[in-house]
Amino acid sequence: MIPNYSERFGLLIFRKFFDLCPDAIPLFSFGNELTIADDGLEEDDSLGKNPRFMMHIKLFMSRFSATMDMLGPDMEVLEGDLVVFAKHHRQYGVTKEHHRMMEIAIIEAVQTMLGDQLKQEMRKSWEKLGSFIMSVMQKELH
Repeated sequence: MIPNYSERFGLLIFRKFFDLCPDAIPLFSFGNELTIADDGLEEDDSLGKNPRFMMHIKLFMSRFSATMDMLGPDMEVLEGDLVVFAKHHRQYGVTKEHHRMMEIAIIEAVQTMLGDQLKQEMRKSWEKLGSFIMSVMQKELH
């Protein structure tokens, strides 16, 4: 078991996401509080100490866990939930490209957290899951 894995995983996902997609930073209410270089977040930023960002991490990871819990034979419930979630994000200016970058950030974060324990078969499962989630949500985005 990885100590504080939810917080660490969420923080890692968003660090990777902001590095891949720095233009998304201003979409967040805490975006103006982050130190940003031309190529993404500063290495010495205080992201993990920002209370508004950390609250977002908790909400994100709670949502992430709930999505994982909904996986199963009846995907209609999950799909409906993802559509509502995408519509909510659309009002903030989230685009399909942002979602593509989030998908990549999640896979990279999983790879970083698990290292050699992430076997190719497991990675393909994560990629397939990410592709499904993003394909549902992207129907609602610009």
